[in-house]
Amino acid sequence: MKLLKILCLLILSVSSVMAQNEDVTFISSSITSQKLKIPHLNIGAEVQFYPAGWIYGARADLYLGKHANWNFRLAYNDIDRKDFSTKNDTEVGGGFGASLGYRYYFGKRKGLFLGVRMDIWDLTIDWKDADNPVVQEGSTDILVFQPTAEIGYQIILKKHWAIAPTWSTGYEWNVMTDGDDVMGSWIGLIGLNIGYKLF
Repeated sequence: MKLLKILCLLILSVSSVMAQNEDVTFISSSITSQKLKIPHLNIGAEVQFYPAGWIYGARADLYLGKHANWNFRLAYNDIDRKDFSTKNDTEVGGGFGASLGYRYYFGKRKGLFLGVRMDIWDLTIDWKDADNPVVQEGSTDILVFQPTAEIGYQIILKKHWAIAPTWSTGYEWNVMTDGDDVMGSWIGLIGLNIGYKLF
C-alpha cells in the first residue's frame, strides 16, 4: 500500500513537471515567433531660413512605429534682423541651441506630416540705435524659448535616405535677458532636412 502511494505521488510529480515544461516551451516559442519591433533611427542635417537669419543643425530622428517620430537637433542660429526690430535700428548676432520635436506621418514614415517643436536658444545680439542724438550700441545675451508648429512632406530615396522640405511658424520668447531689450516676435521658417537610416 505504501508502495502504491509512493508510485502515485511520483507519477503526479513527474506529470506536473512535464506540464510546466510544456508551458514554458510554448511561451518561449510564441515569443520567438513574434517579430520584435525595433525603432528606426535616422541621423542627418537640417537648414532653415527665416527673414532675420539662417539655422544650421545636425539632427536625429527616432521613428516609433509607422507614423510617429521624435526628433532631436543641435543647431546654430545666425541672426541679422536688418530693420525688422522695433527695439533698435540693427540687431545682429547668433548662438547655439537645442530642439525637441514630434512629427506624425500620414503615410508609413513618408509623405505628408504635421509636427511640433520646442527650441531653446542661447543668443548674443549686438545692437545699434542711431535715432538718438548720440549713437548707442551694445550687446545683449538672451535665452530664447521658441515653440513652433510645422507641416512638411518626406520623400524616401533608395530605402535609406529621407528628404523633407518643411514650413514652420511659431513665436520667439526672450525668457531671460542680460542687457537692453531686443526683439522677440512671431517667426516663419522654410526648411529642408536630410537623413540617413542607420537601422
